[in-house]
Amino acid sequence: MGSKTETLKKTFCVSTIKKNLGIGFNNILTFIFNPKTCEIFTRTPRDWFYIILFLLAIWSFIFLYFLLMWMLFYYVQYGSDDSSPVWTRWTSLVSPGILNQPDLSIKHEPELCALCFSVTVNCLFNWTPESFSQDDPRRETLEKELAKMNYTFEPEDGFVHITCTGSSSIERSSLEGSAFIGLPGCSKSAFPCSLETLKTLARNRTTYLDLSKSKAARLKEVSEITLMCTAWANNIDHTEVIAYNGRPRGGAQLAIKVGGGLLIK
Repeated sequence: MGSKTETLKKTFCVSTIKKNLGIGFNNILTFIFNPKTCEIFTRTPRDWFYIILFLLAIWSFIFLYFLLMWMLFYYVQYGSDDSSPVWTRWTSLVSPGILNQPDLSIKHEPELCALCFSVTVNCLFNWTPESFSQDDPRRETLEKELAKMNYTFEPEDGFVHITCTGSSSIERSSLEGSAFIGLPGCSKSAFPCSLETLKTLARNRTTYLDLSKSKAARLKEVSEITLMCTAWANNIDHTEVIAYNGRPRGGAQLAIKVGGGLLIK
């Protein structure tokens, strides 16, 4: 009697499991496709048509938007002629007035001397320096700045003068005795900058500043100095300032530490 009862229980359990599995499998099939309502994944063909149409519309818009942005970016960067840059003030339709005059770059040159720095007029395509007129007040300011470095202003057509000083009165005093190796600037022959002359004329746009005879070089204790160099030409406007740091345009600055006649890193 007991064994018969156990057999009935096992048979009932097996049939229940098979039934549940059958119901579950049928539910899955019905979820995928319901023949009574013609629904596919609980959506009618009409619903799927609208869903697919919406997805096509939204992704087509996204694709076309980014394609348009890429084409605009490529045009702004290169224009219709890949051989010449678009970002020039006089020839480009895109002219925000950002790159309308060159700045300077200052770099330590330990190969020349421990306190030597190269000062380079950055390349700006199609820019050519213009000389100051006789009555331009900036010319008088330039003459005074050159005199502080023991140079005499000698007018030359298209010559870009460069002067360097400190950011404070103490720093300016520490830099007394500094001198350029060669001329305090670069001649008109180094301009305009182009793709062909970008590297070949780079040395002609560079002058070298020697601080080894300055007061700062004779100090034993370490002093911090902000070296500020300025380029001078009629078409370089120092009243314009860089938005993120307030520094006047047409120059560069470099924070250095000097001690015992050496540059401290």
